[in-house]
Amino acid sequence: MGGSSGESPFEPTIRVHPGNGVVLETVLTYLRGGQFVKSVVDINHGLVDGDEVLPGNGNAVRSAFGDPGAYVAVVRRTGITSAGLTFLEKRFNFTVKVKPKAPPPGPVHQPLPAGGLVTCSVEQAADPGFGGTTNMRIFGGGFVSGEVVVLIDERTEIIESPTADQFGNYEAIKGYLDTSPPTKHTAQARGQTSGRLSNTAGFSL
Repeated sequence: MGGSSGESPFEPTIRVHPGNGVVLETVLTYLRGGQFVKSVVDINHGLVDGDEVLPGNGNAVRSAFGDPGAYVAVVRRTGITSAGLTFLEKRFNFTVKVKPKAPPPGPVHQPLPAGGLVTCSVEQAADPGFGGTTNMRIFGGGFVSGEVVVLIDERTEIIESPTADQFGNYEAIKGYLDTSPPTKHTAQARGQTSGRLSNTAGFSL
């Protein structure tokens, strides 16, 4: 037998050598967990040394196994020798393994253009807000055109997720509650496609 294990789908090759006398029938049966899977019967086929078990006069048996697990190939031969009607049996074990999945692609870290900076800045928005809430404008640049820029705070929670424009710039407006004494806040930008990370901008409200 060629190969005792392989990834799904696995195709074992069974080679049967001729014996003395007349071969009446060769039966190849596959079992998995002791249960019948499939079989191939080769009747009155004259094998030469090293031939595979063949269905009729076709090509070698190509039985692919997709389900993972331990299998047994059982070759039973019936023939006539000088001792009379003879029965022979051989068993071969093989294992079908699960084909490992390719890991998901990570972010593509693209080089910055010469002199390029990834930035994050915060200022009060043109619309200051009302009712004890102040609107802050979070903005910057240096990202890839069209990529999502995730803005995170000091607790690494997502503030907003704007999309960079054709120049790699982004902008978002976020309202913050006014507190007394003022609370410190931070904002930082990370490109979802490029993996670029900006500086941290801090402010208090």
